[in-house]
Amino acid sequence: MISVIVPAYNAEKYLAECLTSILGQSYRDIEVLLINDGSTDSTLAIATDFAHRDARLKIFTTGNRGVSCARNYGISQACGDWITFVDSDDKLLPDALMSLVAIAGKTSADIVIGKHTDADKDSLNKSGRYMMISPLEAMAQTLYQTGMIVPAVWGILYNKSVFTEDTLFVPEIRYEDLDIFYRLFENAGKIAVIPDIVYFYRPNPESFINTFSPSRFDALAVTERIEQYMESRHPELLPAARDRRLSANFNILALLEQHDDVRYEDIKTRCWNLICRYRLRSLFNPKVRLKNKLGVLVSFLGRGAYRFLSKKTY
Repeated sequence: MISVIVPAYNAEKYLAECLTSILGQSYRDIEVLLINDGSTDSTLAIATDFAHRDARLKIFTTGNRGVSCARNYGISQACGDWITFVDSDDKLLPDALMSLVAIAGKTSADIVIGKHTDADKDSLNKSGRYMMISPLEAMAQTLYQTGMIVPAVWGILYNKSVFTEDTLFVPEIRYEDLDIFYRLFENAGKIAVIPDIVYFYRPNPESFINTFSPSRFDALAVTERIEQYMESRHPELLPAARDRRLSANFNILALLEQHDDVRYEDIKTRCWNLICRYRLRSLFNPKVRLKNKLGVLVSFLGRGAYRFLSKKTY
């Protein structure tokens, strides 16, 4: 059985569409764990109506503790051998779970990673194709941001065994997906990647990733933690971790250059100093993506030039 965990907070706008896509899956052996995270709108009423019509939907109401705590609670209540996550404003394509579980059965993979899209689709092309990669290669692909694996927890099927006390979501931080992916990969014996689009992601222009908030700075701490992890456990991945940390500092500095706020001068300086410290490593690393190399080249023109170009392009 697959346990589908759906954290929901004030999700009334798209929740019905989300639940319809899950309960309508061609793979029927599922339970849906909706974690109502202290919603104040009609989220609970919508979920209750669905639960009356389909006993596979279970509703749990918690205080407003955030998506990480909601996911952790869902994991603790899951009865399935497999776990997947769906955000309450997104949806699964009709054969998504069938495609993922078929590859899991064929390959004995502990994690099966599908593709996602932000273009609404009614069906997917079930290719039956897959590629097996090692946990270390999966980490490298994610850290180098090659596009093969996006550090998002949805659109992926996990064997429940990969979730341990050390691989739960860290509460009260943003970039929780980036913070957990390498720990989940560490616990996987085999990882399969499929080319099939299984997940529809709904872009939200008001989400924290598309707006300015001090919580964006969590990316700096998360990528520093990843670097420390790789340095102690997988030093061969240290260049990849440093490049990902460099990328986070590029992004935060570019964001802050749009805001002439003296409160953030110290963060700007720390970002710039790290960029100067790490840039040569990434410039001469053939695995680093072009976008990061261009950022490095611009940085050699000085902070003033970087500030000017950031305001023009960010």
